Amino acid sequence: MRHPRVFAVSAAALMAALSLTNAWAGGTLASRLADYNAARVAGNGGNLVVPFNSVFTFDAAGLSGESSVAITLPGNLHFTAFPSLTDSSGATFSLESGGNGTGQVVYSLASGSIPSGGTLVISGFSVSGATPLETPYGSPVLPLIVTVPDINHSEVDDIQVPFFASAPGVQLDVLQAGGGGINLASSPPGTEFVPDPFSTAGAGAVATVVVHTELTDPSNGGAVVMAASGVTNYLNPSDTVTLTVTGDFTGIASAYANPVIGTCAATPPAGAYIGTVTAASLSFAAVYVDTPVQICVIPDGVTLMPPTTQPYSFNYAFDFNGADSAADFSNGVPKTVADSGFTHVGGSAQEVSNFFTGTDSGYATLLNVTNRGKGAATVVAEFQPFSGGDLLVGTLGSVAAGTGTVYTLAQLEAAVPGLSLANSGQRAMLTIVGLGVNSKVTASAILISPGGAINNVD
Repeated sequence: MRHPRVFAVSAAALMAALSLTNAWAGGTLASRLADYNAARVAGNGGNLVVPFNSVFTFDAAGLSGESSVAITLPGNLHFTAFPSLTDSSGATFSLESGGNGTGQVVYSLASGSIPSGGTLVISGFSVSGATPLETPYGSPVLPLIVTVPDINHSEVDDIQVPFFASAPGVQLDVLQAGGGGINLASSPPGTEFVPDPFSTAGAGAVATVVVHTELTDPSNGGAVVMAASGVTNYLNPSDTVTLTVTGDFTGIASAYANPVIGTCAATPPAGAYIGTVTAASLSFAAVYVDTPVQICVIPDGVTLMPPTTQPYSFNYAFDFNGADSAADFSNGVPKTVADSGFTHVGGSAQEVSNFFTGTDSGYATLLNVTNRGKGAATVVAEFQPFSGGDLLVGTLGSVAAGTGTVYTLAQLEAAVPGLSLANSGQRAMLTIVGLGVNSKVTASAILISPGGAINNVD
């Protein structure tokens, strides 16, 4: 009797096997991918059930005589319930070696033969030791190997398909990228949003997102994702995540995630998840999986909100709470959504100086404003005194397209109620907003020395 000779499987050969069907001299092996929720694999100690059959189709030689067929598991996996072989032509097989507790079973052809093009059905089975599949991202796709005589029955061939894979168990989807306009014409400038179907003046829509049960794995060709028991992947309905959004949230006072999708409101509605806000992130704890939520932000009404220069990045992490004794899925990796975020509408804004002051020791400060656009601009100055207190905002006037204007301190103090910058002890930060269609305003602070020399100090 010829015993199968198991050849080493190289990583390159495995990576080349992109299809779930692979053919060699002896025939063709076809199977679906056994793709598991990685966290369920870990929770089940690396024990897995393969619930489906695989099929080997023989080439023109078929199978006859004293022949053997071996089924080999990859790596350190071992059978806990080994597969059986059946053939529609009536051939029977007997177990020759291996079995439970080993990584290979070898069957001998006990009676009959398999004709040209005949098929051999390999039943489902169970394994242990599948610890490589506990990694949800970048884990290897492990092969199943069937060894049969070659076309001349003079040698044996290893025929393999990609077989074992893993997935995170949940997937974050951005159902609706929000964002929109920051209204520079508000008072103070840039402290309200431009209303649209999802935003109001007092609240802007960041996005509608959901962290949902992963039923198919897009990273593995849409394979069905399973629990370790071999059933379709499922989660505890009490599972929750902490959602995070990374971006520039300067000027945002509060945020909420609403399971009722609609238009964001300036007051969080009942049932919304209240967020934690920093200048660089939003986070929402205890959000149920499989529940879409609309993330809304509420401005503080004082700070000029900057336009988004980098798109928002979304992520999630499993919440270990009283209802959950172990993770049912793996934490996520950041997902950046192109074209997400807010833009300035109705003009432009520029931070001019963080040390704008009045005359001191013979030095005087002026403000130079230029409109490089093709439309007239209304110029608004926003001062934040170093001593604290409210923003001081005033309209400086109109600047025609293609022209510039220089403002003295006296003109600035007259246009901006409450502004008093007699000396460097009364300095302030200055932002200039230019309003108007097709306007493009730039500005700089000019310091004039006692000798009359002029220096830009922005």
